[in-house]
Amino acid sequence: AQFGVPGDPATTRLWDSKGQIPDDHQWLDLEKGGKKFKKGYLSFAGAAPNTRKTELFFALSDSAHLGKSPWEVPIGHVAV
Repeated sequence: AQFGVPGDPATTRLWDSKGQIPDDHQWLDLEKGGKKFKKGYLSFAGAAPNTRKTELFFALSDSAHLGKSPWEVPIGHVAV
């Protein structure tokens, strides 16, 4: 489930003016058989490296495809 897009264009411009959030270190290490992106993990959404802004998402189920992008780093856990 993804959220964090302001409904007011002025608010969007304000947050856009603050710049993007650099990616965190990917600690899942999926390429090396590490931990999977689990149900409830909370992460920033992005479109390319270092493009995170105000949008976040949490996983509704365990996922093998999430966490492979450098910006999909779990930053928290939502009890779902």
